[in-house]
Formats: sequence, structure tokens, C-alpha cells
Amino acid sequence: MTAAFELWAAKSFLRPKAVAVSVGADSESWVTTAHDAHPTADVHLSTADSIASQLAAQGIRHLQLLRLTSEVVLDALQSVEQLLRYARIDAIAFVGVAPELRARIEMTPSLSDYAFIRPKGMEMETTGGFVALHRRLVPLFGGHKKEMLDLPALCRAHRIAPAAVIHVGANDGAEYEMYAGMGIGRMLFVEANPAAFARLHARLDGKPGVTIACCAVVEHAGPVTLHLSSRDEASSVLPMGPVLNDHYPSIFETGRVEVPGKPLDLLLEELALRAVPGTLLNIDVQGAELMVLNGAAQTLHHIAAINVEVNFGEIYQGCAQVEEIEDFLISSGFRRVALTSPYDPAWGDAFYVRTNAPWPLPGQ
Repeated sequence: MTAAFELWAAKSFLRPKAVAVSVGADSESWVTTAHDAHPTADVHLSTADSIASQLAAQGIRHLQLLRLTSEVVLDALQSVEQLLRYARIDAIAFVGVAPELRARIEMTPSLSDYAFIRPKGMEMETTGGFVALHRRLVPLFGGHKKEMLDLPALCRAHRIAPAAVIHVGANDGAEYEMYAGMGIGRMLFVEANPAAFARLHARLDGKPGVTIACCAVVEHAGPVTLHLSSRDEASSVLPMGPVLNDHYPSIFETGRVEVPGKPLDLLLEELALRAVPGTLLNIDVQGAELMVLNGAAQTLHHIAAINVEVNFGEIYQGCAQVEEIEDFLISSGFRRVALTSPYDPAWGDAFYVRTNAPWPLPGQ
């Protein structure tokens, strides 16, 4: 039964070109199991205390599967705490684990964002095996509904009643009705792609409380080259990267256009808009998220919550990775409360809330 569990884990949580690490007993034979499941998988062997350093030395930032046997579990989890913090390990297969050790594993703080599962028909008492799957990936593996984060529900759960919203990378403004339903009376929609902005303008121009702007939101003011895509929502100030080309062959660059680039702080000043305490910031800019944040030093003081796209691979060349977004926002007084990747493990959305608001949050 243990062999069946190991093969199930490899087939379920590895994928072509995935990276896996095995630590503990029978690691050499598990390489064969992994390659039987996915011949192109990149499988490494390691010791419990050197997993992170070994991966860093090889330039590997992300693991699809980590296999641990019972005698190495606790030391190994301690050595990969930082990887777990940044959701850099998709799944961990625990092999030969007694029920009392599983109870300790499930209480490990660094695994608080993981769901614990095992295959049907393989009882824990028989196999001693189960998998910790990061909750951001449950919609991909668990047959759950594929949908992005529910912003109204998250705001309610964290007692945030946004006074305004700034949506950067608005495309055609499809979120307008959602924001209106949340009772938000002041909205700024910013879109860089001229074709998408034309639809945004036709849809929202003149609506009460709504301001729209056509520019790229970046760190420094000046002209910016926008890489147009076969799908407008995939256009970016960054060239397409290898992960996008590999995962989405139907999306490709169709041209380039020069657009004005402005820091968010400057844009608000030019529009004579004042960021108000309790604002919701929504960033969907295809890899340029950190550019938006770096140009919003003043605006961030008024932000109560941020919904932002995060990357776990090079979707666009040089795009900000999840660690960079996480570190920036934590240092700016926010904490992550939700993360999901319902469509592709290489990207997703994260929701951050302010932890040290210098003003009373609306609704509190």
C-alpha cells in the first residue's frame, strides 16, 4: 500500500518539468517512481537540513513536491520554513508517519496554509501516508469551483468597508458592479492598453463617482512601451516570459505601443484626487505589481486592503515574484489573509489587510 500511495502522490502532484525533492528512506527508489509518473520531472535527493540551501545553490525557487519519511519530517520542515512562508512548496508527501506524528505535523505553524489529504481507499493506518497541499491549489486538485478571491466577502470578514477603490489594470471595468454593490462611491479605474481603455470609457465614463485614466502605472514618470497581446488582459509593460509561453501558447505578442507612464501618487495628484483612509487597492498589471507599489508611497498610507496578482514563475520577463510582493507589503504594514491559484499554479491572487492603520477603519 505504501508503494501505491507513493505513486498516487507522484502522479497527482507532479507535472511535466516539475521539480521534486525526496528526503529520507528509499529516496533513490522514489526517483524511479517519480519518473514513472512524469518522465520530465526534475528530481533531487537531499538531507533534512540542507533542502533550502541546496535548492538556492541550483537557482531553484519553487518545489512542486517534497517527499519526507517519518524520521526526517520535523528537521526537514524546520529547514524549509521560509519556502513554506512564501507558498513555494506546492505539496508535501509524508510517508510512513504514525498517527501521533501526523497530529504534530498538522499543528505545525508553518503548515497553517496547507490542507491535509490522502487518497480514497488508502487508510492512514495502513500506509502511514498523506499529503499537505497548499490551499491556494485546492481548486486545481480538489474538483472545487474555479474562481478568484471573493473581495466583498474578504472585506466583510476583516471588517473593512472601503470608502473608495483604486483599480490599476482595469481592462474594461468589469468589477464596477461588484464595487457598487459593496457601497463604494468613489472609484478610479486605470488602464494602459488603448483598446481596452476604449471599452472602459464606453462603459463607465460619466458614471457618478467614477474616474478613468489611460496610462501605465509605474515607478517613474515617462513614456513606457506596452507589449500588446492576443488577449488584451495579458498585455504588459514587460515582455512575455517563458512560463507564459509554455502554459498559454494561444497568448502571444501582437505589437507594441508607447503609452504614458506615471507613478500612482503622481496620477492622483494630476487628477486632483485625494486618497482617503480606508481605500481598497486592486492591482492586476501582469507582472508589474511591484512597479505600482514602488510608485505609491503616499497613497499606501490610506490603503486598508490590497488585492494583488502574484507570480510563482517568470510569467513575464523580470516580473515581481511572490517573495518581493510579500516582503514589500509586510514592511509597509500589511499581512496576507488569502491566496488562491485556481487556474494555474504559476500565478494567483493574494489579499492583504492593513495591520497598523493610523485611522479608524470604516465599519469598525
